[in-house]
Amino acid sequence: MKIDQWLKDSQKWMSEVSEKANQWMDQALTPKTWERFRVFDSSNESLTEYWKKTEGWIAEAWSQLKEQTTETIDGKKWNRFFQDAWEDLLESSAQTTRNSRALQTIFSIWVRYQFHEQYSRFLSAEEKTKRKEELDEQCANELTELCKLQGGAWVKAAQFLSCRSDLLPEVYATKLMTLQDQAPSVAWEQMEPLLVEQLGEQWRQRIAFIEEQPIASASIAQVHKATLPHGVEIALKLQKPEVSTQIHADLQFFSTVASWLQGYAEGIDLEQIMKELGKSIVQELDYYHESANLTQFESHYRSEHWEFPLLVKELIFPKLLGMHFVQGEPIREYLNQHPATATVILTELVRSFLKQIFLVGLFHADPHPGNFFVTAQHKIVLLDFGAIGKLSADEVTHYRQLVMMLILNNMDELSVALQKCGFTVPDFEHLRSFLEKTPQEWQGLSRFQYYLEVMKQTKVRIPDQFVLISRVLITLSGLLKWYQVSLDLQELAMQIFLENQEFTL
Repeated sequence: MKIDQWLKDSQKWMSEVSEKANQWMDQALTPKTWERFRVFDSSNESLTEYWKKTEGWIAEAWSQLKEQTTETIDGKKWNRFFQDAWEDLLESSAQTTRNSRALQTIFSIWVRYQFHEQYSRFLSAEEKTKRKEELDEQCANELTELCKLQGGAWVKAAQFLSCRSDLLPEVYATKLMTLQDQAPSVAWEQMEPLLVEQLGEQWRQRIAFIEEQPIASASIAQVHKATLPHGVEIALKLQKPEVSTQIHADLQFFSTVASWLQGYAEGIDLEQIMKELGKSIVQELDYYHESANLTQFESHYRSEHWEFPLLVKELIFPKLLGMHFVQGEPIREYLNQHPATATVILTELVRSFLKQIFLVGLFHADPHPGNFFVTAQHKIVLLDFGAIGKLSADEVTHYRQLVMMLILNNMDELSVALQKCGFTVPDFEHLRSFLEKTPQEWQGLSRFQYYLEVMKQTKVRIPDQFVLISRVLITLSGLLKWYQVSLDLQELAMQIFLENQEFTL
C-alpha cells in the first residue's frame, strides 16, 4: 500500500469516530497513558474502536517503514517513537474535531518526511531531489489548505511562516503567502450581533450605512465600509465571532506541536518562536490596545511619505474599531501594476522599519504585505496595529551597536554587542569563523537571513524580542527579493544612524 493512500484511509476512519470520541473526551480528565484512557470508559464502543485503530495505525506506520527500507533499523525505537509522539499530541490537544483534523494533517506530513528520509538514501541524487520537491509541494498545499480551513491563529501562523523562509522550504513560503492578503470572510448574519453587543440595539443611530460584504477579511477580523450620520466614510473593523476562544485553544495546540517537533528543528527554538507568536496574536484581540498603538505610531511617525488611518473616537470598543476610510491598493497589487515605483517605495519601507527598530524602539510587529497599502499619491499606508514591538532605550542602543559592528566587521566588539543584546553564544570563535568567511558588503536584507543561518549553525540562542525583529526584517527581505530591488543596506543604515536625532519617517 502506498503511503499516501494509507494516510488518506487513516484520516477517513479517524473522522468517522472522532466526533463521538471527542464528546466523551470533553467530559473526561486528560489521561497520561493508553491504559488510563481505557479505564475511564471501556464500554464506549466508538472509543474502543478508535484506540484499536490508532494502535493499528502506529503498527502499520512501522510496517510501511520497514518495507520502504532495505537496511536494518532499530524497530523498537521507531515503534515506541510513533506511539509516544501520537499519544503526547492526543493528550495535550483540545479534543475537538478541529484539532483532530489538524493533528492528522500535521502527523501525516511528518510521517511522509520520515519515510522520505529513510528510503531516499537508496535513490540517486537526481531522483532524491525530484522526490523531495514533489513531497514539499504536496505537503505545502496540504498545510496551506489546513490553515485556510482552520482560520484564526492558523492564518496568523501561516502569515508568520510565509515570511520566514529560514524555517521552511521556499515552496511553503510561496503557498502560505496566498493567505497574507485575504482570509475567508464570515457571513453578515453572523457579524451583525457583534454590533448589537458592542454598540447596543440602536447601533444604526451611530452608523447610517454599512456594506454587508466586507472589503477585507483577515484571520481575526474583517473590515466593512460604512458611513457615519454626517456623511464621513469609515472602515469598520469587526472581530469575528468566537475567535478569541478559538485562538487560545489553537495557541495551546501550537505549543504542544512545537514541543513535539523541537527535537527535529536543529538550531531553531520552535517553542520560543511559538511563545512570541502567541503573545503577538493575543495582543490583537483587544482593540482598545490597537487604538492606543495607532495613536503612538501616528505621533511618532507622521511624514510626507506615510499615511495612517484616523481613529473615530466614538467607535473604539474591545471588539469593534472605526477608522476614517483611506483609499489605496494592497502593496503587491500596486507594485505589480507600477513596477517602476518598486525601488522608491520599498526603499522608503525599509528605511521606515530600520528607524522604527534601531532609533525609536517602537515597531510594527505584523508587517506582512497585506498590511501595506499605497495611495494614488504614492504614500504608504500602514494598517493593523494590533501587534507592535517595544524596545527600551538601552535595547535600542545595544541593537544599533550590534548592527554597526556587523557593518564594520568589527569582530573584537561584536562579542560584547551580542551579549548586551541578550544573545547566548556557546562558542564565539566558532561563530567568528563563519562570519569572517563572508563578503563585507550587504546585498539587501538577504544578508540578515545569512546571519540567522549562521546563528542557527553555531547554536546561538536569540533573545525573545529578536524573534519579532527578525520577522520584520525577513518579511522586508522577501519583498525586496520578489521585486528584485537591490539596496546598499550598509550605506542606508549608516545614513539613518547618523540621523539619530530625527525621529520622523
